[in-house]
Amino acid sequence: MGRRRDLLIGAVVLPALVLAVFGQTARHPFVSFDDPYYITQNPLVLKGLTAAGLQWAFGISVGNWHPLTWLSHMADVEMFGLNAGGHHLVSVLIHAASTFLLFVLLRSLTGTFWKSLLAAALFGIHPLRVESVAWVSERKDVLSAWFWFLAMIAWLGYVRHPGRWRYLGVWGIFALGLAAKPMVMTFPAVLLLLDWWPLGRFPGGSAGAGGRGSSPAAPALLLEKVPFLLLSAASLAITLIAQTRDARIFVTPDLPTRVANALVSTAWYVGKFVWPSGLALLYPYPVEGIPPWQYLAAGVFLATVTAAVLRVGRRLPYLPVGWFWYLATLLPVIGLFQVGAQARADRYTYLPLVGVTTAAVWFLGDAAPRNRSGRGLLAAGAAAAVFLLAGAAFVQTDLWRDGITLYRHTLQITRDNPVILYNLATDYKFGGRTREAVAAYGELLRIDPRNAKAYNNLGDIDFKIGLYPAAAELFGQAARLEPENTTFHFNLGMALARQGKKDLALEQWRIIRTADAERARRLYPEIFP
Repeated sequence: MGRRRDLLIGAVVLPALVLAVFGQTARHPFVSFDDPYYITQNPLVLKGLTAAGLQWAFGISVGNWHPLTWLSHMADVEMFGLNAGGHHLVSVLIHAASTFLLFVLLRSLTGTFWKSLLAAALFGIHPLRVESVAWVSERKDVLSAWFWFLAMIAWLGYVRHPGRWRYLGVWGIFALGLAAKPMVMTFPAVLLLLDWWPLGRFPGGSAGAGGRGSSPAAPALLLEKVPFLLLSAASLAITLIAQTRDARIFVTPDLPTRVANALVSTAWYVGKFVWPSGLALLYPYPVEGIPPWQYLAAGVFLATVTAAVLRVGRRLPYLPVGWFWYLATLLPVIGLFQVGAQARADRYTYLPLVGVTTAAVWFLGDAAPRNRSGRGLLAAGAAAAVFLLAGAAFVQTDLWRDGITLYRHTLQITRDNPVILYNLATDYKFGGRTREAVAAYGELLRIDPRNAKAYNNLGDIDFKIGLYPAAAELFGQAARLEPENTTFHFNLGMALARQGKKDLALEQWRIIRTADAERARRLYPEIFP
């Protein structure tokens, strides 16, 4: 009866908390950062669930292999069209379900109710979750995490009642998680951590409510993870192929810089877990490099924490398990293989900080005095933490109400951020706020003077108001920077044609052998021979 009551409370309280924080996204639009690639300008996704879309989803696209994520976006379009609120609500509901599954997992593993409820609540409403939940393009985060928690619950069932079909069930759920996002490839490593605590399956390990049962020898515990490791290895290989093919793995910054950034980011995420202020959409690499004091201080901090949790590991096993959960699950996204322009990202903490959260809750619960006043003080502190974090997450989520608000906030938090400046300027441009767009593109070109798209978009602004010579100069600069871009040559030809320079326009249009050339022929048939 107690377990049923606990599950009922968790099923009511946790989704209510998540919806209270993130339900506002049902009124939010798509944003211009990645959403066009994933949904709004993706021709196959826009057709909904089709045979062609199914075939395409299982291929490599946008530098990734995550077919279940693509299928979830297609299913959203099938149900909601381009009503962004429906897409957002699906992400919120998946996150709410994952929050409840985490509670079920912790409650089943440890037999404790309040600690499990608090850890799940902190996971569900922490401001670092906002990017994963409020950004439709990050559906892969919430979807893969749902499979992660479901696979762990299935693993617990296998440990308690071993059987071939139960094992295959866990393996299959894990495979589905990888098909949503390859970041979950660290799953077998975390299973080994759970074997130590709370399952107590290693000889000398600490058992929780998961039960020690039979304790296989360490080699047997490693051997049973091999099929999961093989899946992880296959996923890693596919991911490297996909990102290399899409040129998303940067050769710069160099390896020492990436290692330094990895140290700083690993410590930074812990700091933001404790004090989640100054969160932004994209944190660029500092153009002046990473100061030595930062990565040295981060390295000392990480080494100190690691030594401390190992020292007390026998007595407080949840501390090393939670800490190494964090380090292991962060490894695929820590930037040793650099993908994208970001130095770090809030969304990368979605699964890793589950370990830190669990360790912190269990430690504070055990450290609190056992008398009534001590328990009351702990309960009041826990309630205050949930309330304050939920409020901060609500405010952070509100920043996603439109792209301009989100990008302006990011630029207030970060410095020299050309990616966000481009998105802000482009949103201004398409929103008819020409003066602000010109200023934003100008600031972008100060930071990144070789940004061809910025020149092209400024040229488009001049072209639309009839400043054809100025537009031609800007289009020409874009074409010189990226001579393979046919759009720039087409635009330059248009600006030249409007000035009566037909020979020069034809010279530009002869460069392109695409649909743009046919478009130019239809607009100016007298120029073409």
